[in-house]
Amino acid sequence: MDVDPSAEPELAAPPPVVAVVVTHDPGDWFDSALAALSAQDYENLSVLVIDAASDVDPTSRVAAVAPEAFVRRLAADPGWARAANEALGMVQGASYLLFCHDDAALAPDAVRLLVEEAYRSNAGVIGPKLVDWDDHFRITSAGLTIDKTGVVAPLIDPGELDQEQHDAVRDVFAVDGAVMLVRADLAITLGGFEPKLWPHGEDIDFCWRAQIAGARVMAAPAARASHREATVGGYRSGMGGDDREKRDIARHRDEVRAAEVRHRIRMVFTNYTPMHLVRIVPQVIIVQLGELVYALLAGRRRVAASVVGGWYDVLRDIRGVRESRKRVNATRLLPDSEIRRLQTRGFARINRFIRGQLHGEDRARAFAESGAGLLKEIAGSRSALIAWGAVALVLLVGTRGLLSGNLPAVGQFAPSPAVGSLFRQFFSGWRLTGLGAESPAPPALAFLGFAGAILFGAVGAAQKVLILGLVPLGLFGAFRLARSVEVPRAGLVGLAAYAVVPLPYASLARGRWDGLIAYAVAPWLLARMRAGAEGMGERAAEPADGRHRAPFLFEWRSGLGVALMLGVAAAFAPGVLAMTLLLALGVLVGSLLVRAPGDGRRALSVAGFGVGVALLLLAPWSLTMLHPDGLSHALFGPGLSPSRALSFGAALRLETGRLGGAPFGWALLVAAALPL
Repeated sequence: MDVDPSAEPELAAPPPVVAVVVTHDPGDWFDSALAALSAQDYENLSVLVIDAASDVDPTSRVAAVAPEAFVRRLAADPGWARAANEALGMVQGASYLLFCHDDAALAPDAVRLLVEEAYRSNAGVIGPKLVDWDDHFRITSAGLTIDKTGVVAPLIDPGELDQEQHDAVRDVFAVDGAVMLVRADLAITLGGFEPKLWPHGEDIDFCWRAQIAGARVMAAPAARASHREATVGGYRSGMGGDDREKRDIARHRDEVRAAEVRHRIRMVFTNYTPMHLVRIVPQVIIVQLGELVYALLAGRRRVAASVVGGWYDVLRDIRGVRESRKRVNATRLLPDSEIRRLQTRGFARINRFIRGQLHGEDRARAFAESGAGLLKEIAGSRSALIAWGAVALVLLVGTRGLLSGNLPAVGQFAPSPAVGSLFRQFFSGWRLTGLGAESPAPPALAFLGFAGAILFGAVGAAQKVLILGLVPLGLFGAFRLARSVEVPRAGLVGLAAYAVVPLPYASLARGRWDGLIAYAVAPWLLARMRAGAEGMGERAAEPADGRHRAPFLFEWRSGLGVALMLGVAAAFAPGVLAMTLLLALGVLVGSLLVRAPGDGRRALSVAGFGVGVALLLLAPWSLTMLHPDGLSHALFGPGLSPSRALSFGAALRLETGRLGGAPFGWALLVAAALPL
């Protein structure tokens, strides 16, 4: 497609701009987006619609709304990035390319304002302020940044109202790909968008590479556009309002987050220089290990799989990563130190967690529903902040000696050997304990060795982080489990109750891994058993295909989450396998009391499946439990036996040390029994 600038004997014509609209099975919003482009007050604007193999040819639809537009149909859907790159070979003579989603409607003066600011500021990439499609007073994007690991850090709060607080023109790390004005020569130099980062990442990568090539990326909030966010919101697939479709939308949003995780790994490896990668990659590994553990514990299977899959994709396509790095380095004009100037400091996810924004979308929606919701949210946040602050203070004071010094060489807290020795013991099949024995090594050696390798061989530091992190992990799990009950401040009550359980403090005093690990994973196991039981109960009650499902069946995916959790925990403390079955039996008894035996049976099925798969994952080491001595060692720990087990009352109170004695040790049990 040729662009013929108008002849101007006296006045210079505005630079030619081609709006590139990529579409695939668009909804009703497409007509509004085309009409907005036709209504622009910019004189030298052409429109190119690239259809990515929609089921229905949109040519007649485009002609009815924007008769001056050109339409290019593709034989197959290559994805948004490849489809947008088609314009690079089709358009000639344009100064700028305006890449647009088919669900973005620009204000009538948006193109003119973007071009004027691009000329004024010499910007290579510039984007408008994006507002909500249905509520134009609510901002959805005004530019964004990322942290050093590639995690997106929006420059606005979720659901933030437009009060002209973001109307200043500014340099940003990236702009939203929904509407992006790009200098045509820059787009050709960069080779367009990276197809392997589609969806959810190609726009950030493009802006990153543009900065590497020396171009400015800017936000011009005077230009406005409304964005439907049809793909992220699930509207493109026709999802509506019933419960099943809402679950589909939630699953789709999990897939979006999973894609973001995969793509940021590739961006980090592609766009940083080697010297910067040496410093950044270990931090990426640590952050994503934490994200992996949290995703597994929280049942976010797609996000957990994306963390592993992202590394797998990079390692599998290492040749492609090298080629991408060569293309980036061929255009590199700025060092990483200059690029980092526009990145946010620290870690974006941790910053958002501290600011309480991990679930900002839900909170903003609740605020909009009623003023009372806002007051409750503020009160709840303040109470939670005070409660967590008190717990953190107690933990910091109580463990100050462990934080500032070395761990006491007591019991299972004995210093671990170096990383190389840990891996040699794991792979040799020879145990060095006692007089030595030929026996499968526990996988805990490999886990601890891997943690030490991440910290550059500091196995002691890895051991301290693992030990001291178990108590907060258990407290957060209890808070999250209790908060799922729709009772005011249930999370705070659960946090306080779990904080006074004596088990972890006695375990720290006696140097025992097993008590700490049991304390840390118990609430997460209960949450996964509950999710599996309730999820399968809904499916049994409303079968999607009309076929009957037995009520005792469990949701295998929740069972798999339990298995992965147990696989890691039981490598250090095999007794958690028995604890899991006991927890499930407790849930079964409780379900009988409330006359919901189906939930109890399904929870027991989830637990049984998880224990069975965990034993397979830990093989051949788990086979040592078949021997009576091995089983006793696994259940009661080294040096203990059933004859030295706790009394029934002490076991109920979890009184494994000096704490938990009568009468205060019975307080939690009495409180739990009162509702019965």
